[in-house]
Parts: sequence; structure tokens; C-alpha cells
Amino acid sequence: MRKFTLPEMTRLILLGDRMRREIDTDLGNLVIKAAEGDESAFVAAVDKLYELGRDAQADQLKRLVVPA
Repeated sequence: MRKFTLPEMTRLILLGDRMRREIDTDLGNLVIKAAEGDESAFVAAVDKLYELGRDAQADQLKRLVVPA
């Protein structure tokens, strides 16, 4: 997994915090771990979003993490 710049990491952490409050605590924690560079947490977070039917958020997370 690539290294994130400080603004990218901050954005992911804020996204994880919002997901933790609005969707699911474990999901938010996975996104925050992904911000720290944990690839398995990223995959688990995307899978969980798809399971919950939140395809738009899964795609948003993938766009933030995977470079174009």
C-alpha cells in the first residue's frame, strides 16, 4: 500500500471518524487503520461497505486510497 501525504491521511481519518459515528464503529476503525497503511483493513472496509449496500461510499474510499 502506498504512503499517504498528511492531507490524504487526515482526510481518511476524518472519513473514518464520520463512518464510525454514522454507519458502524468497526467500519470506521477499519478506515482509520487503512489511513495508517494497513492494506487488509482497507480491503475489509470496502467489503463491509458493499455488504451494507453503501456502494457509493465504497467507491469513494477506493478513489481516496488507490491512485488514478
